[in-house]
Amino acid sequence: MKNKPLFISLAFFILFAASFSAFADEGMFLLDNLQKLGLLSKGLLIPVDDLWNPQDGGISSAVVSLGGCTASFVSPNGLIVTNHHCGYGAIQRNSTKEKNLLEEGFLAGSLEEELPTYGTNVYILQSFQDVTEQVRKGVKKKMSPKEKQARIEKNINKIVQKAEKDKNISARVASMNSGMWYVLYKSLRIKDVRLVYAPPQSIGKFGGDIDNFEWPRQTGDYSFLRAYVGPDGKPAAPSKENVPYKPKKWLRVSADGYADGGFTMVIGFPGHTSRYLSVSEFNYYRNFYFPWRLNMFKRYIALIKERMAENADASIKLASWYAGMMNSQKYSQGVYDGFKRTHLADQKIAMEKELISFINSKKELREKYQDVLPQIDALYKDYMTFAPERYLYRWMRLASSVVGSAATIVKWSEEKQKKEIDREPDYSDNDIARRKERMKYRFRNFDEEMEKRALLLFFQLAHELSDEQKIETIEKIAPGLTGEERREVEKQFIDNMFAKTTLTTLDGRMKLFDASEKELEKSDDAAIRFARSMEKDMKSPDEKTKMFEGKISELQPEYIEALMAWKGGSLYPDANGTKRLTFGYVKGYSPRDAVEYDYYTTTKGILQKYTGKEPFDSPQKLLQEIRAKDFGRFRDARTDKMHVNFLTTLDTTGGNSGSPVLNARGRSSF
Repeated sequence: MKNKPLFISLAFFILFAASFSAFADEGMFLLDNLQKLGLLSKGLLIPVDDLWNPQDGGISSAVVSLGGCTASFVSPNGLIVTNHHCGYGAIQRNSTKEKNLLEEGFLAGSLEEELPTYGTNVYILQSFQDVTEQVRKGVKKKMSPKEKQARIEKNINKIVQKAEKDKNISARVASMNSGMWYVLYKSLRIKDVRLVYAPPQSIGKFGGDIDNFEWPRQTGDYSFLRAYVGPDGKPAAPSKENVPYKPKKWLRVSADGYADGGFTMVIGFPGHTSRYLSVSEFNYYRNFYFPWRLNMFKRYIALIKERMAENADASIKLASWYAGMMNSQKYSQGVYDGFKRTHLADQKIAMEKELISFINSKKELREKYQDVLPQIDALYKDYMTFAPERYLYRWMRLASSVVGSAATIVKWSEEKQKKEIDREPDYSDNDIARRKERMKYRFRNFDEEMEKRALLLFFQLAHELSDEQKIETIEKIAPGLTGEERREVEKQFIDNMFAKTTLTTLDGRMKLFDASEKELEKSDDAAIRFARSMEKDMKSPDEKTKMFEGKISELQPEYIEALMAWKGGSLYPDANGTKRLTFGYVKGYSPRDAVEYDYYTTTKGILQKYTGKEPFDSPQKLLQEIRAKDFGRFRDARTDKMHVNFLTTLDTTGGNSGSPVLNARGRSSF
């Protein structure tokens, strides 16, 4: 069993904290800002340029994105290490009732035995550059907020489309500090990625959701993949003729282990933080966003568990989705509970009062900023009148691939009539090609019965919206009915929709994807008709959302400016899926009075927690070797034990899963 680190973050509690010290230990920093962090004085033992430089990318170029998780090259032959839960979908898509790799694990004995991952992509960052001037080109003061936002989106489309003329490049323009500046990121996309090794889930998920985000933990949360390219060294579609990718950089693994107080770093792709929220924005998350999610997760996950328990095929197909939902639920619950434990609302209110006092202290500040917070507050109050139904519909599309595919097909039939530069974000020709790819791979997880039950749940959630937010298409299904009568009529509606659509087959989805708007208008496909009706219902809230986004995009940079003026310095931008570095130290902690946690766990904890049943099952061979203390080279010289997971003070959040923990010499400690 690998000596696998675990970096536990207080992300639950600091996600929305008022944190303004740009160069304290807290922070996820952009790579071109590393020289300002004083890392050499904090424990780094190599030149900062070795971490990142514009010439060869430095060590950081070995760290790649999986499009939601982080991973690292660890050999010159394209070998990649990431978390087990990041490779879980690939493991699941290769599993059957007869050969369940989730339970058994997998090890390829040769390159030829490595398995396709069916849709996993590796994104290798090639370059990033400030494109603020290009993004703001043509934006005039006299424009309405909606017009400004439309111009910005059009400019971003133009920048991305130009960058993606090279079909092997995936590009995005990231907004920094709420639109204060914009950065173009270009990444090489490798489409042939294969599964090399995965432990059985009794190791990779030891402790399951009980131990997730908890300490102490003894999970072997790691897997290995390999990236392949064509014989010419360029990205290519999966093929037997492809060869392992040769990265310019790969991580060296430290054999020294780690010690209490040791300097550590993480380089990765953290997904999203919101460190600088106003009170109005915070209240949106506290009063709607997280309560709604938690209510939905509780009911939706119960349906998934029920379906998995009754059908072996469904259990495999839904395994990755279930794991993701459970992870999201626990994360959301932790954030929501953290609001109360840390009295975060009181902190935000006190912070904002101080900020307002600062703004009112000088005439020039009052003239520039005094209306910013009241306007943000008014916008969020209005936003809450139409946001819930859009949020519900988004989740409905995720929960049902039939409805999701229908909605995408309907939207694409409208967007493809426009010039590519004028389309809405995510509807460029390259975006559509990638959507088609994902549609093929994700169909492997399709379970019709689960999708029907999920839709019935989301119809119920729609009925729970306020009268002003009700969705007409859903309300018309069983008008005037309540309780079991309404539920039965809605169930019949869903059964009929699935019986009268071709979108329950992959071939049907691919054929309709290219249909014209006129063809869809005439279509008698029940799912298409439902999606067209839902899209019509969403027209008004969608338009209102564009107005909201246009106005808020004007105000938030001013709000950030006011914060910076107040604190007398710059603020590191919130995480937004772009490559960052965070640093800290190996350290235990005390969560409450009279409780002290050490900075590492050992194999002894596996024996103590073992029950023989999930989530605390474990392979018998592993248990035998632990009891025999057969640790080989994984024995820690300082403690004479085999360490399993360890704690650091690193600042991290979702998306950093799979990130390498680097020591002071830039070597990986995974």
